Amino acid sequence: MSAQPMNFDTDKVYGKWVLEAFRDVLDDRSVNITYGGESKNLGDLLKDPDYPGGGFRDGIFPGPVKKVAVSGEENERIRLIYDKGYRLNQELLKTYWESKEYSTEQVDQSLCVSDREGNLVAKYGFTRIQITRNRLDNFIRDMGENDFVYLKPKPPKDTDS
Repeated sequence: MSAQPMNFDTDKVYGKWVLEAFRDVLDDRSVNITYGGESKNLGDLLKDPDYPGGGFRDGIFPGPVKKVAVSGEENERIRLIYDKGYRLNQELLKTYWESKEYSTEQVDQSLCVSDREGNLVAKYGFTRIQITRNRLDNFIRDMGENDFVYLKPKPPKDTDS
């Protein structure tokens, strides 16, 4: 299923929108978005149209989403990176995913989310999500509409010495 036409001329871009658009690019689907006041094909906004997995050009998103791209030796993961001025609230994410009947596990500083069969679906760091590529559709379906509720401003550095 293709994503709906998207408007990237907003103050904020939801992670779900970016993932839907990126999935369409990876699946070689054509979808139009509004960017710079004009309707554009997603391919026009890629870093390298010959390698869509490299993601969108820098500066495309107004925030808090910074970047999306494939990663891993065999391109088996999708990385969604948020602006460093924000932190993903792993405690809220844990509660959310468990309410959707996923299991969660804290591993070092990451929150791992697995499906009922124990397959890793996503791994949340402080500013990024790594999604298992073959679980992307389920992740998008279940991630919720508003990922901003899981973002909190990064606390300022303590300058008192």
